[in-house]
Amino acid sequence: MKNINILPIALHAVKSIMIYIKRIEIEGFKTFGKKVVLNLEPGYISVTGLNGSGKSNIFDAILFALGESSLKTLRATNLKGLLFDGGVSGARSSKAVVSVQFDNKGREIPVDSDTVTFTRELRENGESVFKINNKHVSKQMVLNLTQLCLISPEAFNVVLQGMINRIAELRPDERRRLLESLVGVAQFDEKKAEAMKNLEEATHRLEIAFARIGEIRAVLRKSEEGRNNLLRYRYLEEEIRHLNAMKTSKSILALSSAISSLNLSLEDERSSLKKKQRDRELVNSEIESLKAERSNFIASVSDPSKTFVNYEMELASLQTKISSLGSSIKALEHRNLEIEQDLATLNNMLIGLEADINTVKSSLEKIKTEKELKELDKNQLSQKIRSLTAQINDGTKRISEIKMKKIRADQKIKKIDSFLEKINTLKSNLISVQTKLNYKYNVLDSKQRSFSAVLNELRQTLTNLDNLLQTESSQIVSVSKSYENIESRRRLMMDAIKASINTMERVQLTIAKTEMARAIAKQVFDAEGLQRLVDLARTGVVEGGVGFVKDIIQFDEQYSKAVLSVCGFWINAIVVKDIEASKKLIELAEKLSTKHFNMIVLSEINSVKFPELPEDPNVLGYLFELVKAPEEYDNLKYFLFQNSVLVRDEKSAFEVSKEGVRCVTVDGAVFEPFNSGYLSSFPDFFEEAFIPYGEERYYNELEKAIVSLKRLVEKRQEDLASLEVKGKDMLEKKALISKSLGQIHGEVDALIKFVKRYSETYDVNQKKFDAVKAKLIKVDSRLKRLQEKYDKLIKKKQALSSIIQSEEENTQAQILLGLNDELSTLTSQHQSVINQLNEIDLRLTQTKNRLENDLLVSYNTTKRSIEKLHLEHDSNKKKIDESRALLQEAQSAYASLKSKEEEFRRASTDMQKTLSEYDYRISEKTAQLNSLNELIGKSTVRINQLSSKIESLKERMQSEYNTLRMFGYESTIEYLEGCETLLSLLDQEAAELKMVLNYLAEKDYENVFESYKNLSLRSNQLEEEKNSIIDLIEQIEDKKKKVFMEAFEKIDRNLRAIFKELTDGDAWLEVEKPDDIFQGGIYLMVRFPGKKPKESLMLSGGEKTITTLAFILAMQSAFKSPFYLLDEVDAHLDAINLERLINILYDRSKESQIILITLKDVTLSKADKIFGVYQRGGYANVVEYTPGIKVKEVQQ
Repeated sequence: MKNINILPIALHAVKSIMIYIKRIEIEGFKTFGKKVVLNLEPGYISVTGLNGSGKSNIFDAILFALGESSLKTLRATNLKGLLFDGGVSGARSSKAVVSVQFDNKGREIPVDSDTVTFTRELRENGESVFKINNKHVSKQMVLNLTQLCLISPEAFNVVLQGMINRIAELRPDERRRLLESLVGVAQFDEKKAEAMKNLEEATHRLEIAFARIGEIRAVLRKSEEGRNNLLRYRYLEEEIRHLNAMKTSKSILALSSAISSLNLSLEDERSSLKKKQRDRELVNSEIESLKAERSNFIASVSDPSKTFVNYEMELASLQTKISSLGSSIKALEHRNLEIEQDLATLNNMLIGLEADINTVKSSLEKIKTEKELKELDKNQLSQKIRSLTAQINDGTKRISEIKMKKIRADQKIKKIDSFLEKINTLKSNLISVQTKLNYKYNVLDSKQRSFSAVLNELRQTLTNLDNLLQTESSQIVSVSKSYENIESRRRLMMDAIKASINTMERVQLTIAKTEMARAIAKQVFDAEGLQRLVDLARTGVVEGGVGFVKDIIQFDEQYSKAVLSVCGFWINAIVVKDIEASKKLIELAEKLSTKHFNMIVLSEINSVKFPELPEDPNVLGYLFELVKAPEEYDNLKYFLFQNSVLVRDEKSAFEVSKEGVRCVTVDGAVFEPFNSGYLSSFPDFFEEAFIPYGEERYYNELEKAIVSLKRLVEKRQEDLASLEVKGKDMLEKKALISKSLGQIHGEVDALIKFVKRYSETYDVNQKKFDAVKAKLIKVDSRLKRLQEKYDKLIKKKQALSSIIQSEEENTQAQILLGLNDELSTLTSQHQSVINQLNEIDLRLTQTKNRLENDLLVSYNTTKRSIEKLHLEHDSNKKKIDESRALLQEAQSAYASLKSKEEEFRRASTDMQKTLSEYDYRISEKTAQLNSLNELIGKSTVRINQLSSKIESLKERMQSEYNTLRMFGYESTIEYLEGCETLLSLLDQEAAELKMVLNYLAEKDYENVFESYKNLSLRSNQLEEEKNSIIDLIEQIEDKKKKVFMEAFEKIDRNLRAIFKELTDGDAWLEVEKPDDIFQGGIYLMVRFPGKKPKESLMLSGGEKTITTLAFILAMQSAFKSPFYLLDEVDAHLDAINLERLINILYDRSKESQIILITLKDVTLSKADKIFGVYQRGGYANVVEYTPGIKVKEVQQ
């Protein structure tokens, strides 16, 4: 179970006199800033207060003092959270001290004192100090004592907030594990694990013995069959040689065929390689020619002494250097900041370590002084013990002389006492068995009656559900037929509406297409804004403004798609004459807030020479030649259409493009050179947007027809909606019935499972009931016989006892008893001093280790770290100054070089365009060359691979011929099908025979047989050991099951009684798998008055709470504790259940102390003492009230 730690508690009888919490002192813990002392009494005590007042902190304080270390249980995020935070304006506490005093008059706690006080002190550094009666002890000693006396903070007598909800949500398997922890079956699991380990070792030894016996048996068989195996082996060798030769011949023929096939492939690949090499030479010559032309052009227009690349390289180098220096300076400055922070932290640590070292040295001196005093006490006690021991020895001798006279009578009495003790033990065991059997008999009888009633009720419910299932099924069939009729009418009407809508959509599509084109033109191109811009430019506002491209160029309608595909967005571009005009046009567009426009500057377009057209009847010519424009705009046509060639269809365009020509079809499909790209066509609606945007089209007649059609559709849709409503109602009704059917099916399945499980449980219990009844009869008969024998022995003992009378012996025994008591006291004191010395030695060793291995090492390490950081800080500071100087020099050089580079760039602008064209053509040819090189490389690799493979196969064939000769054949022999399978079988047989051949088998037989005999005897012994371990494991399992079931039945009995008292209902525990209880879960079954039985997980929230509370009380009744801490367990109970719970707790408070945190008046009304907690100034304050006594503030 998560978050609930249950201390394993052994089953034993609880003493009638119980310890209780007598006094609680809290100071500096959580909200208790000032010292608060709570004086408690046995009985029923309540703690109350407003939410947030700190009442639950009292329970936290008790758990804290008893050694609780879980921060989650103590409701704190860290140890400092347990210290008082100062309240509203006070100072934070430097330590928290909590003392819990127990009344120990009955000596339940093994400390010789009427009161035992557990004290825990938590300091700011997180260190905890534990004390018992003001003496320092270890935490483990505190935990051991509390566990021994059932007052551990981890035991089930503490029920904190949220525990009831967590237990309520436990699954059956988790509930079983909870009971296992409570009962303490872990000890059996440990014993079983140890036994299983021994069983594994015994099994392993037995397996080894069996293995050795098997080996010796195999040796015996091999010795007897040695001669036959040898003859068989020689025959197999001859057959294997012949089959291997046959297999090798087949391999030679296969290799010869493979070599011939590879030779043909090699010749084909070499022919292909030669063709590709010729193509590569041709492309290489074209590239060299283009490079020569480019070099001649550069020589004619450029000064070789100036290189743009040199400027770029120098600037890049300086930029890299500046960036590197800047990063280095930032990194060093950031590191120095970190070093300064680290130095401050380390210096603080150093001061703290010095203080700790001085404190520890002082503690060492105190511990040494304390040890010397204890050594002196030890020596004095040892001397007294020796003196008393001598006196006791003399007294013992005198008593021995007196006893010798009566030894015979005494021996007889002892024998009788032994017999009587055995009889009493047997009687006690039998009476205990009889009591348990009677209880089991009554419980099983009650269970059987309860199970019988539940089974009858479940079967009746199942019959009712079956009837309801038939009724609902007939209803769903009727509803389905009605829905099908409505759906048929709806489909017919839908078809009619669909036909009308299709007609309407075709008309609307035409309108929508034009509207979309107008919308695109308006949103993307701002047609009105562009038109205003061009009109103003033509009036002279922009000198050099020409107009739209679409207004300048003209073309036949048949070429419109080709023109639009190539031009694209440029068709609506504005044309200006020069750069000055472009600047003015941009300024004007900004003033007019024109959204978007394209612009072409005529002065920046250079004329281009185009290569001759391919000779193909489908090539119509360069596209710019088919477009008309005034002569001064020829360069505009070159810019728009470049080297695009117009062809008739896509097939022709694909073939022409292979020659490196950009093609466009009459339908507008564009093929890039070498088919490197493809554009299908310009969309039609874009065509409408780019060419005739702004043109108005009206469709009044069509729109009137659409309105009439819409009215007809609306009328039919209203009728359709009515049918759909009816259909929806039918579907909803069908869904409700289906849902009801599903729920009924689910309930039926669940009930069937319940009936099956209850029937199985009933049968199992009936068998147990019969077995218990038979055992009771046997036990009664045996008890009568034992009682008769016991009475006879008592009479004999009385007769012998009258013989033994001696006053002298009693006098000497009394003296000796006094001496022994005195010796026992001195021995106890002596052992106490030794224990104290051991504790002092442990503290001395721990303190020395802390000083030498912790504090001094940390101090020296911290000091060295500070020195290293100082050196690193100075070095970094020096590097920063040097880097800043270098950075300033690099920035100056960069600015100077950048100025020179700008001058050179302006001079090279015109030349760059021509060079780009050369570079483009060269790159095209280079790409073609790379492609050919790649193909040639692949062919070369393929040829090498084929050649290498042929050579490898030839070598393999030669090796196979050598192998064939080794088998005694010069040429290949005929191959028979299936020889490989036969060869494999013969090889396997020969290998097996070769491993077992042994010529000395007969001589070794006698020795091996003797070893076999001895091993057989040893294996029998090992098997007996294994069986005894298995028996032990079964005994452990039986004991574990017995202990668990005894606790289970005890809790079940308590649960039945408590739940009955709380609710007038029934609750009981059921084992899910009675035959294997530790593999299944435990069901918590509940039946509230007037309701059916349910598992606790199926209950409502309130029912879960009262059930879980009864379960907890049942477990507490089974394993009693001196006191119980209950935190608001009554929070969710109604008035009736609350009253009954308080009565139960009040009755229990007569045996155990109960401390309950509550907000309910009814709960407070029955308390023997009440503590009220309230907040004032951030401090928790407590008032005490005892009925009949005035309310008073507790001692502070």
